[in-house]
Amino acid sequence: AAALLACGLGCLAGGSLALAPRTLRETLARGLDFFLAFPSLILAFALAAVLGPGWGTLLLALASGALPPFVRLAYARAREVTHEEYVLAARSLGASTGHVLFRHVGPEILELCRVKLPNLFAHALLAEATLSFLGVGVPLGEDSWGTLLLQGKDFLVEAPHVALASGLPLVLTVAALQRLSQDRSPRRSGILGQV
Repeated sequence: AAALLACGLGCLAGGSLALAPRTLRETLARGLDFFLAFPSLILAFALAAVLGPGWGTLLLALASGALPPFVRLAYARAREVTHEEYVLAARSLGASTGHVLFRHVGPEILELCRVKLPNLFAHALLAEATLSFLGVGVPLGEDSWGTLLLQGKDFLVEAPHVALASGLPLVLTVAALQRLSQDRSPRRSGILGQV
């Protein structure tokens, strides 16, 4: 849910930012740079620590941690698309900003979202496990990979298989999602080829 929320909001914010007037765009881009200066896990940890553990807090923390990098990526792709000839032709024929956003820029950003979503999901899994391991993730008494790893750390010497049983599936899932993200990347130049 956090990856989908970050992807949806990031597509909308990145596309809107690319089509905003120049002064507003540059001001908001500098604000985005401010949020990008903080590591996403630290931002998620700070939000989770302030609001306390819970599923809603965890969703908000993970989405807010993943949102700034994805907005920057969507913004870069949207800026590329706005300089394409068919978009310039649509604007010269009198197409509104909303029409350009939803008809021309939106589909290109959604393609980026399709490629980037497994990667966002992998990062959200790791962040959730980290926050839960530190005690600010899921509510107390609920099971997640992070809480299972926390329970297994007390038995690393006597029974290392307890931590291994929850840690190994997490590593394999994240590796599979990263591989899926690489396999779905289009083989072409531009921003999508670098995702």
